[in-house]
This record gives sequence, C-alpha cells and structure tokens, in this order.
Amino acid sequence: MPNRLEFVRQPATRGQQPAKRERHLAAGVCGVLLAAGSLLFLVPLCVTAQEASGSSLGEVARELRQKKQAEVRLRPEDVTALFASLDQILDFASKDTGFAKQGPVKRQLVGRESVEAYFAQELPKQAEEGLARSELVLKKFGLLAPDFELKNYLVKSTVRQLGGFYNPRDKTMYLLNWVPLELQRPVMAHELTHALQDQNYDLSRLLQSAPRAAAQAGNPGSMAVRGTDEDEHSLASRALIEGQAMVVFLDYMLRPTGHTLAGSPDALGLLSGALENYESAVTLHDAPRILRESAMFPYREGLAFEVELLRRGGKPMAFAGAFARTPTNTHQILHPDAYLANSATPSVSIPDIRPVLGDGFELFDSGTIGALDTRIMVREYGRENDRYTVAAQWDGGSYVAVKRAGVARQKLTPADISLFYVSRWKTEQAAERFAYLYKSALSKREPEAREQTVDNSRCVQTAPCGGPLWVSRLATREGLTYLEVLPNNMTIIAQGFNEATVAQLRALVMRRQTANLPAAHELSLSLYESPTFLAFQNSVLTTLLPQINADSR
Repeated sequence: MPNRLEFVRQPATRGQQPAKRERHLAAGVCGVLLAAGSLLFLVPLCVTAQEASGSSLGEVARELRQKKQAEVRLRPEDVTALFASLDQILDFASKDTGFAKQGPVKRQLVGRESVEAYFAQELPKQAEEGLARSELVLKKFGLLAPDFELKNYLVKSTVRQLGGFYNPRDKTMYLLNWVPLELQRPVMAHELTHALQDQNYDLSRLLQSAPRAAAQAGNPGSMAVRGTDEDEHSLASRALIEGQAMVVFLDYMLRPTGHTLAGSPDALGLLSGALENYESAVTLHDAPRILRESAMFPYREGLAFEVELLRRGGKPMAFAGAFARTPTNTHQILHPDAYLANSATPSVSIPDIRPVLGDGFELFDSGTIGALDTRIMVREYGRENDRYTVAAQWDGGSYVAVKRAGVARQKLTPADISLFYVSRWKTEQAAERFAYLYKSALSKREPEAREQTVDNSRCVQTAPCGGPLWVSRLATREGLTYLEVLPNNMTIIAQGFNEATVAQLRALVMRRQTANLPAAHELSLSLYESPTFLAFQNSVLTTLLPQINADSR
C-alpha cells in the first residue's frame, strides 16, 4: 500500500464517529472555549483567488501530482474514516444550528504542496495597492511604526499550516493531509457550519464588498466622506458567520457531556467574562495591535455576539434569526443591544473639502473611524480603562487623507500624507480625553515636537463659543498637527495643514454637521481587502488548534 498520497476523493458515506475525552473541557471551560477563536475560515481568500483564475485547488493538486508527491501523515484507513464521519458531523451541525441540509457536501483531501502552490500562484496576482494605501494611513494615525513593512510582515508571519476549510466557490470541504487526525473532526464541525450557511444563505454574496476605488469612482473630484455601508456590512456579516461556526465547534466539543452553550448558563457566563481578557496566540502576540485586533475580531467578537443572542433568544435568534436580519456594522457586533433595538449607528460626515484645499492636493483615502477602530486607537494610545471611559463614548468619526498633487504614489511616505479626522463623543469629557490621548501618543512618536496649547473652555460659562474650546498645536518633523475640541463634543485632528487651512476646515465642519449618514468603509476594514492579510489572519488563527486538542483531553 503506498505511503504517499497527493490527492484523494471519495464519495460521501456515513461512518462511526469516535468519542473524545473532554474532562478538562467541563472543568476548565474558559481555556478551551477561548482557544476556539483559532479556527479558520478561508471563504474570502478562496473567493478572491478563484475570481482571478478558472483553476481550482483540485486542478492545482492534479498538476502537482505529476511532478512530486507530498508526504502524508494520515493513513489511508484514517482518510476513509474521516470522509465517512463528515456526514455525521454535518448532521450534528444541521441539528445544532437548525439550518437544513440542502444537499451533500463534496470533500477532498489535498497535500501541503497543493495548497502552497495554489496560494503562491494566485495571491501574487491580486492587487496590493490597497494594502500599501492602508499602511500609510495607519502610520499617519500612529497605529503602525514608521519603519514597519506591512506586506513583508504579513508574508513572513503567515504560517502555512492550515487546518482545513470549506470553499463556497466549488462547494467543497477541503481536508489537509498534514493535520493530525485528532484535530480533523473539530475543524470539520466548524467548517461544515459554513457549508450549511452557504447552502441556505449564499456566503459569497454576504461577504462581497466593493473595493474603495470603485466606491470613490462615482465622484473622483470629491473629498467628502459619505459612501455606503456595504463594506462595513461585509465585516459584520463575517463576524456573524464565524461566531455561529464557533458556537457549533464548542457544542461539538461539549457533546460528550450532553450540554450545549445555549443550555449551559454557567458556560455562557464564563465565556462572556473571559473573552474580554483573552490574550491572542503567540504568533499574534508581537504583531501591532491593529493587526491583532482586526484578525481576531470575526472570531472573538463574533462569538461574543452570538453568545449574547443565545442568552436573549436561544438558538432561533442566534442562527436563523440573525441571518434574517444581519448586523450592519462593527458597532452592532460590539453592542448587541444596538443590534436588537435596530437603532441607528452613530456617524459623522465630512463635507467636500476640495474647495478649501484647492488644486494643490489629491484624495488619497477616506473612510470612517468606527466602533472597532476607536477601541483599537484608545487601547493603543491610552490605558486599558480608557476603553470604557472613552471608547464606549464614541458617537461617530470620519477621516480624509490627501497627498500633494504630482507626487507619485509609489514614492509616498507618511510625511507626504495630510490627514483630517473628525470625531464626535457622547460627553465633553470623552472628547477631551481622546484629544489628550492622541496628543500624548503623537508626542511619544515625536519627542522633539514643540507644543502650544490654548484653553478656551471658560467661555461657555458666559456665552457660546464661536470656536474650539481647546487647541493644541504641535510642530513635528512631518509638519504641523492641530488637535481641537469643539463645543458640541467633537474633536478635529488636522495633520500636515497650515493654520489658515485648519481654520477653514473647522468652519466647514461646524457649519455642516449631519448625523446618521450611511458610513463609508472603516479604517480597520481596509485590511480585509488584501488577500495577504486574509492569509495572515487565517493561518495565524490555526496555530492554536494543537492547544485546543491538548486542553480538551
């Protein structure tokens, strides 16, 4: 019998699924439940790759099989048992979610070389201009170090040890022949949930989002922040999809005890509390906060969102009910009460600033600073407690980044980008605290910055102020930065503009304040437009699978 195998296909059959000891799961539920955040979902990555080419992963595998066969850890009899257990696990997921099986799920076993070659052939074909644009804007906000090379970091940090995935393009569950046998079935429980979601709700449609360039093409001369909420809706949908799959995974791990998350209030309570302090995998530990938080959001916050729906309305609300009315943005994921009340999401619009800037600037990027972005910023700039006293008081935000006309995009540095950021807060104290945090973070990055601060807050005691309550002006190596707190709990941050231009921008914003407009893409969401980031996210999360297995024995 051959001990090497590159590609295996077997018909769907039913088989006996072996039971697994999980005493520590009952005794130490938090450790195992939180480790579940490591599971992988490759829908966006595979969709993006296959849209650029007609080749499938199976076709790539067949081509490589003729050249060199990969070493297989699984024995042929193990492969047969796995394929047989797939239908049993699919039945479990269907019963757990209430999602009907609309048909069989194809299954394939592929080798490491097939997967690596597939991504190596397809991913470089994808445009990475958006990732480079995001890198500069994130550096301007201080969320990435000036010398940080985003793409190189993502490529080097992407571990090619995936765990298995369902691909909605060809409706196939891919099992990977180098993953230990004891991890295969838990992975299938998670990924087959995606198969059921796809059969009932069409995942490709839910996760589709328009590139930023396309959204701005309708009015290329405008420097206003309006747009649509399609992109943010895509990220919220991703969190819902992953959160549901996480619940099924945990229920599958709990099955020997006869319990489920929905039927275990104690487990729900432990999970809800522990999620707040969950530390990321070692692979993510040294990554910049913006990458850690963005990568974990669909898994960790998606699960927390589902846990709350289970608590409020049980499985009908958490599964079919959530698909009947999907969350529309990260604010609703982070605040399930806002989702359940179907309340309007706070937003801040920035009017067209081109009349102020003239022809000397060109639009580089624009979007919203949403609830997730704000939480990341506050935790990066300040103390942990600011997450509750400041981030929780967020009431909308938007930004516009421009570059000097005539400067080639390929040669841009953060110093070539000018940034205008407007945010609104529920209280004056939160607005002042955020401005102080941003200034402090900027001063740390620019220790030689010269500061001038003016406090006009007393004027509100006698008459309404016509200008800002508080102004801080910093002269840095990248030019002037103005931080201002306005009378209506708003802050403006202008980097790279002179004083006269800032005065005109301030007047423009104060004249035209419009709430509850549809939000443009969130800052952190821009990372999800990059196949490189998606590969980083999915592979990093999978590195925790061995820990799940060890903890559940």
